[in-house]
Amino acid sequence: MEAMSKLTLEERCDRLNAALNEVLDQKESLQAELAEVKGQLTILVAWINGDADALTTLQGVYLNRAEPAANRIKAAAAAIGYERPKLAASIGVVVDFRERVRQARLKADAKLLEHIPDTSESA
Repeated sequence: MEAMSKLTLEERCDRLNAALNEVLDQKESLQAELAEVKGQLTILVAWINGDADALTTLQGVYLNRAEPAANRIKAAAAAIGYERPKLAASIGVVVDFRERVRQARLKADAKLLEHIPDTSESA
């Protein structure tokens, strides 16, 4: 306290101003951290209540720019298989549909071939 009393009024104001700026910087940092924790808590509570599923949770992680890049990449990699159908499955559906159409046409053609028109009525 004695060191502070030997300082001039201007020096005291400079020190107090520097201390105030440091406290304000810490406050902003803590507010940002609190906002991030609240966001994560909201996602977790929604998941617990059944309002969000695992995919929604993963999407929340990889869309959150505050998350570390490694976490975002892992979440995106885990979610991608459930967001869009796999290409092989899509191709399988198309191939299966084409095969069904081909078989239906063959059955229709077979019925046409089996049909012999009655020529006795036209005579």
